[in-house]
This record gives sequence, structure tokens and C-alpha cells, in this order.
Amino acid sequence: MLHSLGNSFSLYGVIIMTESNAPGSVPGPVPDRDPRLAGFAEDGAYGHALPSAALAGILEDLADGTGRPPPEATDDEIIGMLSSWQALEAHASARMLAVLRDLIRRRPKDGRPAPYPGDLPAGWDKSAVYEAAAELGVSWQSAAPLLALAWDLQARLPGTGRLLDQGIISAHKARIVSEELSVLDDDKAAETEKLLLDHDLAAPSMTPGRLRRLCQRLADTADPDGARERRETAQRERARVSFFRSHGGDTSLFADGLPADEALAAQQNIQTRALAYRDAGICPDDTMDLLRVLALVDLINQASLDDRIARYRAANGDDPGPPPTEQTPPDGGPAGRDEPADGGTRPSGSPDGTADSSGTGGGRGGTTGPRLPSLLNLTLPLATLLGLADRPGEIPGYGSVDPGLVRDLAKAAASSPRTTTCLTITDDHGHATGHACARLIRATPNPGSDADRAGPAPGTWDLQPDPARPGPDGGYGAWILTLPGGSRWRLGIHPVPLTECDHRHATASYRPGALLRHLVEIRDGECVSVSCSHPARSCDYEHATPWDKNGITDACNAGPVSRSCHQVKQKPGWGLSNPEPAIHRWSTPSGRTYDKGPKTYPA
Repeated sequence: MLHSLGNSFSLYGVIIMTESNAPGSVPGPVPDRDPRLAGFAEDGAYGHALPSAALAGILEDLADGTGRPPPEATDDEIIGMLSSWQALEAHASARMLAVLRDLIRRRPKDGRPAPYPGDLPAGWDKSAVYEAAAELGVSWQSAAPLLALAWDLQARLPGTGRLLDQGIISAHKARIVSEELSVLDDDKAAETEKLLLDHDLAAPSMTPGRLRRLCQRLADTADPDGARERRETAQRERARVSFFRSHGGDTSLFADGLPADEALAAQQNIQTRALAYRDAGICPDDTMDLLRVLALVDLINQASLDDRIARYRAANGDDPGPPPTEQTPPDGGPAGRDEPADGGTRPSGSPDGTADSSGTGGGRGGTTGPRLPSLLNLTLPLATLLGLADRPGEIPGYGSVDPGLVRDLAKAAASSPRTTTCLTITDDHGHATGHACARLIRATPNPGSDADRAGPAPGTWDLQPDPARPGPDGGYGAWILTLPGGSRWRLGIHPVPLTECDHRHATASYRPGALLRHLVEIRDGECVSVSCSHPARSCDYEHATPWDKNGITDACNAGPVSRSCHQVKQKPGWGLSNPEPAIHRWSTPSGRTYDKGPKTYPA
């Protein structure tokens, strides 16, 4: 209950004082300002309060009949209200799922006992789905996943269910956890959930996409053998192509159950063709997304590059002229929606192992072995390649790669002369601490020298210290990496600045050196905005403190920022700083700050 206490008030024993100089506050005296507004400031009590009917009542009481906050509320308090409403929405979703759980208890399948926590049966009668669908006004196909989620968040994933009830994660995020861990048996799901809950799921940078990738990686780590089996089974049982009308009257084409290597190669082929269309001036005012759609249908319909160019120019009355050649783009991978048209993923350093890979392997219609798309950035744990562990890898924009596929793709990458191989050392948290890009050893060693010792068995990976070189100062030494084909590569591992910076790569110029930029990209992995995951190599090198305002060009004042996020940073009231080299702190017009740390690689 809310008790008025003059210029302060008490809710559940918490005293909150009014404040008048919060960021974004309304200038001048504000008559009759409700003292409860201060509770929604960043350091106010409501920002840490559990969602409840009392909190909802306060928000309703402060708003007008349309739900609009009072005009005297500061920007900071408005953002706090937004957060509180989000927590209440999650809490309401959790309580609706609790009601569905009770329906499940009352409609057990075939009268089975309740072996799961919370007196939940192992299954429920199909009629419960139809009963819930009728009341909620949805199809039974929509109601069935709701009942499954309700059951899962208590029977198998109770910790996730508690976070939803407490408003810490949204219903959408809870559904992601349930979906991605559904492939595990009960025991492995429980173990994986414990590891998941060790992460800060409430962090602003924990977007739904980032949470899904984390869950995928944890699931593949918990059950590496099952991961490959599930992938191969899905390719057989879920394979389908759907063709349907979308909301706007356009057409959608959806494919499922695609082999991972073939799909990645197809993605690259679409990007290659789309870039050729852009270079030819086709639809110059439209996005790369539209060009990728044209590329997809043309490739399926076996229309050549020349065909599309000729059709476009004829329709627009242009002189056809000589068509451009279709070449592999310098930046492979899809550009993000509304991002610069030349977006994509250039090969960059590969964490905890090997291979920023470009080249081609055998396809299913030709030679045997996996097909490797050109200019694909692969994260392949070295421990997996050496047979020391079964850790999943990662492909930016794709997600987790199970250990079996890691080895297949690595084999294809190692056989390609176009592959660029890098090695990254990570700490216990999966943050990059050292990095090197390999250089081919072309000279034949002198007979009898240390470098002429017997190498690894053919077809295996090997990493050994390089006796001929000390490696970079302050780094992790020099090493020789031997690929399965027998080629030998030299690595000098540079330190990656995380918490301290010795300015070893600083420059007085505006543009960073190639090594500085590369190490920053490896450290951060993606755009350092908390709500963006655009690949680092297609981002701009961003000075936190602008160079023209005495900001240095160094790892402790930099991070990759996408073009869209850069434009936001330039808006009034926005700011970016680096309290530590790998911590990127964004400040907003409301006065709030949000941190994003370095990329977490598979470790």
C-alpha cells in the first residue's frame, strides 16, 4: 500500500525522495509534481522493484486516460516507466502461463501420474489445447506452443520461468530459451540452464538474437554428439519449401532443412550476384536486400547476370553497354538491413582456433566432402580440430556450428589455397587476449635444424612453439601451425588490450594502422552498440572521443560501429566512452548509460 509522507512516500518500506535536477528534467518550477515520479529515475526504487499489481497501479495512476506519462516527468523517468511496463508485461505473461499449467494438470493425458516438478504430468490431453484456443481466440496451432512453453518453464526450465515471472526477461526471450534447449534431454537441459543463468540475461546487450546464439552454443557444448545427429536428422525430416502470399500481397519463399554447408554457399552466391547488380546500376535507389531478392530468383530460374541487366536497361530505356563481370565480392556475407550497401563479413581473425576461410570444397554434385562458401568467416576452436575437445564453432550471422560440422568445414578450408588462417587466444570468459594471422612458411628448413623435425601425422592439425622466433613483445610467443595438407604457417601472437592499454599501436593520424584496426575488430567482434550485432569487419573504426576533439587513435579509444549506429552517435545528447579498452559505454539523451563488453568467443 502507498502511504503519503509529505515530500516523500513509502512503498514496502522503501523511502524515495523527490529530485528536481535529473537529466532531461523539465526546466523551471513544476507545480504539483507527483513525488512518485522520482521512483522511476535510474537510481529510483521502482527500477529495482519486482513487477506487481501495486507497481501497475502506480503507473496507471500517474498516467492520463490514454496511458501517456505526465508532462512534468523527466526523460530519465520516462525511460524508467518503459522498463517497468516491460517487466509488468513479462510478469503478466508468466502468470497466464501459470494458469495454462493448471489447465494441463486438470487435463492429463490418459490419466498419467505427475512425475515432473509442480505436479505436472508428462503430457496433456489434446482437448486442453482446443479449450485454451477457444478462450484466447487463436487457432489450436497457436495455442499448442503456449501450453508447451507453460509446461517447459516449470517442468524442465524453472529458472527461466522465475526470470520471466520477475520481469527480468521477456516472454519472447523465455520462448527462445525453451526452443533452443528443447533438443536436449531433461538432465542436459537442466545442466545447460544452470550455465545459461550464470550469464547476465538482463544486460542491455543481451538481445534476443544474442541470447539465441548463446543458447545454441551451450546446447551444442552440452551434447556435441547429439548436435550432429540432430542436424542430419533435421535435414532429412524437416526438408521442405513453402510458397505463400505475404501480408502486403507479395510472395514469400521459405526453405527448411537445408544442409548447412550448401546453404552457406548459396548465401554467398546470392551476395555475389547482388553486388554485381549493384555495380551494374540496377535499382540504384533501393537496398541490397532488394538486390538479394532479385539475385535469388534469378539464380533459381537460371537467369544469367547479362539477362537481368539487359531486362532492367530495356525497361528503363538505358543503353545496355558492356555488362560487368560477376566476381566474388571483397566483402562476403549479407549486409544488414538498412546498413551500407557494401556491408558483409570480410575474413577476420578467428577465435580460439583457426580459420577465417575462403575458397571452395567439393559439392554434393561433384567431389566428396563439405562445400565451403568463398570468403566465409569461420570461428573454429583449435581444441576441437586437435581432437582435445568437442566444442562448437560459430559463423557470424549464422550461429553455432556443432563440432562435427566444425571439423568438416575446417577440412575444406585447409584444402583451399585461398584460405586465410588466424589464431586467437581467449581467457576463461571467452574474451580475446591474443591474436595472430598466419604466414606461410615457404622456405625449406636447413637439414638437421629444429624446424626440420618430424611433423605431425598427415591429415592432422598441429601447433608447436617456433624455436626460431621469440614473438611480439608482451604477447604469447611465436608458433608454427601445421594444417592437414602439410603446409606450415608461422604465428606471432600479439596481445589484445582488454582492461589495460600500453598504446603500442597508437598513431597520430586519424586512420588506424592495419594491425590496430584488426586487433580492435577481433576484441569486439561486432558493432559496440548495445542493440546491434553488425559484424565488426563491415563497421567503421569509431573513435569514442572524436579525433578532432583530441581523441587518440588507439585501442583504448575505439571500437567498430555500424554506419547506422554512427549516425545515432552523432545526434545531440548521445555519447560514447571507454572506461576500459574493451568496455564501450553509451550515454543517451535521457542521461542513462549502457555498457557493452568484448565479444565472447566459444571457449
